[in-house]
Amino acid sequence: MDLEGFHGIKFNCPDGWYTSEKGRCESMTTCEGQDMLITKYESPNADLTQYLESGICKAHHSSNQMVLKFVNNAPFSIKLWWPNYNAEMKDYGSILSGHFSTYNIYTHHAWVLQNSVNGQYLGIFTSPADIPAFSFYTLTVLKNGRLTLHQDFCDRIINTSEVGQVNAEGMYKAKFCKSFTTSKPLELRFINNMSTTITAYWLDTNGVQSSSIKTTIKPGRTVTYKSMVGHAWIIRGNDGGIITLFGTPENYEESEYELKIA
Repeated sequence: MDLEGFHGIKFNCPDGWYTSEKGRCESMTTCEGQDMLITKYESPNADLTQYLESGICKAHHSSNQMVLKFVNNAPFSIKLWWPNYNAEMKDYGSILSGHFSTYNIYTHHAWVLQNSVNGQYLGIFTSPADIPAFSFYTLTVLKNGRLTLHQDFCDRIINTSEVGQVNAEGMYKAKFCKSFTTSKPLELRFINNMSTTITAYWLDTNGVQSSSIKTTIKPGRTVTYKSMVGHAWIIRGNDGGIITLFGTPENYEESEYELKIA
């Protein structure tokens, strides 16, 4: 079986084998790529069809959930497929150019990305079974069709509009956001651009919402709070639902941070 290999290297592999990221022919017995991605974008003539038809890319039973965000920066729509427990490809819709979609998925599952225009498979995302619960990954399709995978941490603003309410609650319960002990003061400005009152709660070093360290911000108001670099916060609405999870990196160099809630 003459296949165009990964990273532009050409291999002559026997039937039932594929070219691996390690630069050698490997038996097609697993659907786990290097860095959780199986791609051939380095070789434009390569095709993952034969690899998928082997039936090794399929879902395995798992109770561990994670958050996966697909971002499409390519000039074409992306088709999403989920190989089920029998390796049957199930249609999960499309992501238009310039759009993103976030899914609550299970680990030890695979997801296939396909160019909706020419039908070329761009890559396969696979997640090991031992990923911590509600880990957050962003899989981006670049303008040239290449894929990048990034693990997100609680060192930025994560809104429910990005991950969804169910995922936000899951991330909180899984201690995705927690404070780190640092000695650098940080002045936080909470700006409430919403039409309802919100409350910001400090998350301690175990990721638990504090009942005493909190501040309430009325609609259209700004509240300044003296915090610390590396600390994490959770912002909830009147109904108790999560609006935002937020944390600053431990190496954040500024002394002020402005957090707008809209």
